[in-house]
Amino acid sequence: MRKDRYGRPIIQGSVRPEVLKVELVSTPDDNAESVLSNKSSLKFEEQHPDTLVIQCSDGRYTEIVANLMVSAGIARYDVMAMPGGPALLDMASASILQSEACKAGTGFLIKGHGIKRIWLLAHEGCGYYKYNLNGMPSDIIMDRQASDMQRAANWLRTLDPTLTITAMYIAHQKEMASFKQIPLE
Repeated sequence: MRKDRYGRPIIQGSVRPEVLKVELVSTPDDNAESVLSNKSSLKFEEQHPDTLVIQCSDGRYTEIVANLMVSAGIARYDVMAMPGGPALLDMASASILQSEACKAGTGFLIKGHGIKRIWLLAHEGCGYYKYNLNGMPSDIIMDRQASDMQRAANWLRTLDPTLTITAMYIAHQKEMASFKQIPLE
């Protein structure tokens, strides 16, 4: 098991507790730290999903996105989660290095995993946009997110013109999320 610089075990990923069986095991070292021995109750499926979700890495939206995908009839999908999500596929909102790295990863997934459908997701109150657009009003940020998703869709179609691409904006009021489909040309 890999450990961080302080000797603590590194646990990869985040999984909802109800899908993870956890067994605590004592370690023989002087600190008597506990180590998680993970055994999933879910069956591994060899075939890659045909859907890719490109979304912001904001953890507040992880389960909301999962719920959206299941509601759309998509139980399994590949994920590219990074600050700003689809923004990083275009240099209008990302640096050359950010954009090229994200494009390389996306291109690999499309070709290597046989992706046929892509969902581009942006959300209200995105810190990436707030930071990079220096406090612009939320309506201007939302317009920028929509145009970034359009540019991302245009680029994705250069890789494979047969891709089915859906763009969605996730808003929230109080404790409820709502979804608005962004029309793509």
